[in-house]
Amino acid sequence: MTVAIDRVTLEVLRNHYQAVVEDMARIMERTAYTTFVKETADFSTGLVSSGGEYVAYPWNLGASSYLGLNMAHTLAYFDHYDEGDIVICNDAYLSGPLCTHLPDIHILRPIFHAGRIICWGYAFVHSSDIGGAVPASVWPRATEIFQEGLRLRPTKLFRAGVLQEDVKNLISDNCRIPEVNWGDIKAMVAAVSSCDRRIQEMIGKFGHATVVEGIDAVLDYAEQRARAAIRKIPDGTYRFTEYMEDDLRSEVPIRIEVALTIEADTIHLDFTGTDPQVSSALNIASHGVTHPFLCQAINAYLVTEDPGIPKASSILRPVRVTAPPGCLVTS
Repeated sequence: MTVAIDRVTLEVLRNHYQAVVEDMARIMERTAYTTFVKETADFSTGLVSSGGEYVAYPWNLGASSYLGLNMAHTLAYFDHYDEGDIVICNDAYLSGPLCTHLPDIHILRPIFHAGRIICWGYAFVHSSDIGGAVPASVWPRATEIFQEGLRLRPTKLFRAGVLQEDVKNLISDNCRIPEVNWGDIKAMVAAVSSCDRRIQEMIGKFGHATVVEGIDAVLDYAEQRARAAIRKIPDGTYRFTEYMEDDLRSEVPIRIEVALTIEADTIHLDFTGTDPQVSSALNIASHGVTHPFLCQAINAYLVTEDPGIPKASSILRPVRVTAPPGCLVTS
């Protein structure tokens, strides 16, 4: 059964979705242990479509840098999910473009109704320590990912609602402050569990078909508004070159080059000419896709030009990225 979503219903639904993720973020703020949540707000939450796109994102709560991310690659890691499953990961190479560096721990919970996954609850936190040579954050002088700490490909931390003690122990045994790390993970679990509960409440209020169709409607609406904002930029190709001072192992500047082409309501970012990846922890594991870390300026433009635009991944649907394999932004 499908239902038509009129504009009034769309606004009601998208504000409900937004309230869900902001409530999740408040749970994280109040229950996480790490200083990175309390002092630097390096965390986030999200409501994710069954296809892997953010439907709602707490733009003013936590980190804003993940807006536009598509998690489809990570969600496809397992062929089957049960109600109560929770997936955890942090590996930027083995988890698709979702993960950035090892201290950022991500979890995803499938939300079921009538036996089918209708969306996902998502949370991430910058952990205080994940092992490795130094605690807390990026060690720029690392020459390989193994020096950064514990690597977790997508792994089921909970199976059908049951905590997998071996996975918990693996994480706890590979960090300096296991009680803090586990406290952060429990905060994320509480956030995504709240997401499940709130979506079920929405279904009870609006009906299954309306909530499910509303997810697609919000994504399409966000894309439409993004295209309208892009059309305000004159067509043409705009070229930019910037440098990082060095890679901490040499005194050679690192060039980042991009050609931004506007054509009607689309954007093409071409990073051809960017220097090769470096032997320190400064590369971006974008996997060569339209990654928000390559589109921060576009995100900023869209939400500034149109402050009411839904904070959804689909605002980057009009954006295409070309990035040579092995360069600084496609490590």
